[in-house]
Amino acid sequence: MANQKLTQLLAAGSVIHGLAAEDLLYAVDDPLGTPISKTITALDALGFYNVKGYGAVGDGIVDDTAAIQAAKTALLTSGGGILYIPNGLYKITSTILFDLTIVGLHGIEVRGNSGRSKIYYTPADGTDCFHFLGMTILPTTLHIHDLAFIGAGSASATGNAIRLQRCVNPTQINNITIEHFGGGAGVYIESSWMTTMLSVWMQENKYSVYMIDDPFPGPYGSTLNTIIQGCHLQSSSDHAIHGNCDHLTINTCIIEANEGGIYLVNARHVDISNIWFEQNFGAANNKYDIYAMNSPYLSIRHCNGSAINNVYTDATSHWVINEENEWATAANDVVINGYGTRNIVSNITGGAWSGLNYETLNGQTAFTADDATPSVLPSGYGYKTYFTANVNPTTITNFDDGYEGQEILIFVNDVNTTFDFSAGSLKGNNGVNYVAVGREIIRAVRNSSGWGPIWYCQIIK
Repeated sequence: MANQKLTQLLAAGSVIHGLAAEDLLYAVDDPLGTPISKTITALDALGFYNVKGYGAVGDGIVDDTAAIQAAKTALLTSGGGILYIPNGLYKITSTILFDLTIVGLHGIEVRGNSGRSKIYYTPADGTDCFHFLGMTILPTTLHIHDLAFIGAGSASATGNAIRLQRCVNPTQINNITIEHFGGGAGVYIESSWMTTMLSVWMQENKYSVYMIDDPFPGPYGSTLNTIIQGCHLQSSSDHAIHGNCDHLTINTCIIEANEGGIYLVNARHVDISNIWFEQNFGAANNKYDIYAMNSPYLSIRHCNGSAINNVYTDATSHWVINEENEWATAANDVVINGYGTRNIVSNITGGAWSGLNYETLNGQTAFTADDATPSVLPSGYGYKTYFTANVNPTTITNFDDGYEGQEILIFVNDVNTTFDFSAGSLKGNNGVNYVAVGREIIRAVRNSSGWGPIWYCQIIK
């Protein structure tokens, strides 16, 4: 219908402003697939740049790199618009660089016609297919959608399908499929802000999503506010999602059959929710559904795990919430080592559970009898309160295994305990040792303040 309407208007010498944008986009090819030159010129004037108007063929054989470069250059030179890639398989043999630092550049849209518009990237030399270099101060937006990217093969050294570098303005990637970028990521995010991925399917890449900071000075050196939602990430030869990001949301995705699921390093404020994990494990010991290193403030909610190796965090990944998840029965299911961990009605069946300060019940337990430096390491029931059980005269000089800011309560349950406040790590009672008579409560808070591990104590009689 669009072609018939356009042909009638052109034959009559009419102006084409009466056509809707969608009519223009899909009318650029006649029924035989031959570009209509008048339409191409009119579309350029309205900000639509059809790659076929610049010589692209889209048969998977002819090298369309130069044609797509030319269309891209025309778009950028004009200050922005839509780079339209119609149905076809477009062979590209070198990187298409979109320089978004150009003065006067506004919104950029790269779009195809659903999955029928395919980019075939043939180099196996580690280079990127589409590279967007940003950091403009203008209110630029970037939107990439309705395209398929096909690399040289899952075993090749093909680089990244889409690389976002210093794109600090809003970027949205949706309705995209990416496969066979064996040497890189489907989407590589480098020091970019406000990136949203919706309905993206990736398979047989090295990574589905890779996030990293670059050494660029100032605030632009960080990757911030990334959202990965409604995506299917499958069969990566390494982790499906890898890297660091400050404020990262991964929501309502399927992550399956990867060498590893989500690998976080130096990430902060991460929310992972409604994820179906399945068969994400490999030979290395960091191949878990979720593996976090130095990544505090991590929330994991409403997920289910693979058969083994569900969650691992190191001691510097503190303040973890494990809420309403289903973790499978096998060894090393959930190992959370950072302090401040809280579990909320998660089903952890079988396997190994390890948690430093697992604070669900806030129950109480006894100190080891006659121990001068009893441990206050919170165990599986979230012990915050302790009671003494000394059968011989014992002087307590310190509390072992504590963490900064930890608060504990000690019920004195015997008459054999003395608290040393004179010279050790315990401060209180005006520096005078306290000989308990039983039934007291000692409230202690750890605060080093540059003088080593100090417990400030209050005696409640």
